Amino acid sequence: MNTSNFHLGKDGHTRDTRIRSLYYKYRHTGFELLRKIPRDAKVLDIGCGINMWKPYFDDLYGIDPYNEAADEMIKFEDYTPHKEFDTFLALGSLNFYNKEYVEMQIKHLSKITKSGDVIFWRQNTGNRLRRGVNNLTPSNVEYFPWSIEHNKYFTDRYGFDLVEFKVDSVPVLDNEGKKGPKRYYVKWSRKWVRN
Repeated sequence: MNTSNFHLGKDGHTRDTRIRSLYYKYRHTGFELLRKIPRDAKVLDIGCGINMWKPYFDDLYGIDPYNEAADEMIKFEDYTPHKEFDTFLALGSLNFYNKEYVEMQIKHLSKITKSGDVIFWRQNTGNRLRRGVNNLTPSNVEYFPWSIEHNKYFTDRYGFDLVEFKVDSVPVLDNEGKKGPKRYYVKWSRKWVRN
């Protein structure tokens, strides 16, 4: 990867090599995002985990219900923004449970975004890795099966434009032995609304 076109954190890569390597495997939602998002963007990282992106942006606020490295430990649907953001990262975070639960989170997203805001997604396709390949994810986690159709439904219903939709990772074998994408890269933009 040519790193000359994207910005690094003030201290370069500040997380350990194992974590950094996870972000190189994604074609669009790993470090490639640093080419797409200006360093001075006002970023809300939804489900930030270890707050990986914090060193790369001057104004990033990370929320996560389970990780103490977040700026605030809170579920997304319970979060009320304390300031304005223009960029939202949902990199594997709004992927869980059923359509009703995901829709409730997207409805909340539509309430806290304004015209022109951009949302970058890494969406799970519902395909799980074969047992034993990924021991980091508990087997009882239910993934929402994102698709182009789901993206069109949610963007139309909640006032967003679907700007980009691409496969983000190499195909994997699921538990039935079928090949399919594991993740999608998706970019939404909040539609312009007249005041």
